[in-house]
Amino acid sequence: MQDKEPKPAGADAVAQRQEDGFKLHLKLSFMMFLQYAIWGAWAPILAMHLNNNLKLTGLQIGYVFMTMPIASILSPFIAGQIADRYFSTERFLALVHFIGGLLLFAMARINSYGPFLWVMAVYALLYAPTVALTNSLSFHHLKDPEREFGGIRLWGTIGWIVIGWIFGLSLKLWSGLSVGECLTVAGGISILLALYSLTLPHTPPSKKAENPLAFLEALRMLRHRNFAVLFFISFFVATELAFYYQLSAIFFQQSVGLAESAVGPVMTIGQIAEVLVLAALPFALKNLGMRNTIAIGIAAWPIRYFIFSLGKPMWLVIAAQALHGICYAFFFVAGQVYTNSVATDDIRASAQSLITIATSGVGMLLGNIFAGWAMDFFRVGGQPDFHKIYLIPVAITFACAVAFIIGFKEEKAGAH
Repeated sequence: MQDKEPKPAGADAVAQRQEDGFKLHLKLSFMMFLQYAIWGAWAPILAMHLNNNLKLTGLQIGYVFMTMPIASILSPFIAGQIADRYFSTERFLALVHFIGGLLLFAMARINSYGPFLWVMAVYALLYAPTVALTNSLSFHHLKDPEREFGGIRLWGTIGWIVIGWIFGLSLKLWSGLSVGECLTVAGGISILLALYSLTLPHTPPSKKAENPLAFLEALRMLRHRNFAVLFFISFFVATELAFYYQLSAIFFQQSVGLAESAVGPVMTIGQIAEVLVLAALPFALKNLGMRNTIAIGIAAWPIRYFIFSLGKPMWLVIAAQALHGICYAFFFVAGQVYTNSVATDDIRASAQSLITIATSGVGMLLGNIFAGWAMDFFRVGGQPDFHKIYLIPVAITFACAVAFIIGFKEEKAGAH
């Protein structure tokens, strides 16, 4: 049998580049999987631990949860002025995830409010910058970030979903396991990511750090009616996010009647729907237009919260979790797309930062306090009255939907 002719050097080079690109995609995808598996292990169900085991008040739970929004506001200073400037990204990720893992282990053993709050505050300051840094590391090494990044970031959502199901099943099958051990699991994943970060592609520090106050440059966009409407509506809707992230775990257990082991998996329905709706977003924007797409996204919020306020039947409340996909993709992501389309090149990144700080930062921060206060104020027989509690975000998000429909006018991209 005659030997095959060797491939020419050019073909070998192309094949090698394809293989290297595939390995890079695998490496970055696993990084994203672990990055969001850490967060997904504790964030959806931590409130149950704080309420059931530590016996915290609603306002105290709100203060614990507001540490992450505060850290998100400060993260541009940490990521841009310290991490990007003095450390290679992969080594900074290794350092903070290792320390973060130890702090998560410690939190799993803390049984009082004060120490837990302060350790969580330090942990949040370490974790928040890593969200932006894992993105920037990916962008630095991908040849076509706009086309390739979405598929890599998707693995972060998959990590959030997978860990929710694994820990939920563990709670069900292992009777001695406490919901508070979600922090131990998150700590273990954090240590794993710390070690794995040392294998990531070398990403040297930037010679010039970005201005952490650059988002202020985008304030002039508020002179334009549509952006101003979107900005302020986004802020008010974000204040109601805490009624979902902070209270849902307690709501599903105490009001709906789910077992602790079922709460985490049920919460992941929102992320599963998010993946599916994100895939449909380009179709919606093309066929419905920006205004109608965002309006549908806002309108999904009061519908979901109204179903939550009913609290039954169980199947309907669980099904309402799927509305999270529309709430998130059609509102927040579509809003980011709109911002990108109307901002000029010189302030596009600043405009996105402005929206993020207003929503994930200040909006969520105030929302955590508001939701915690509502949990303490509306009570029946010593338990939260979720019927009345969830009518608050119903009213506010419904008003936001009406205000958006009245105030936002359809326009062509690039009109500004």
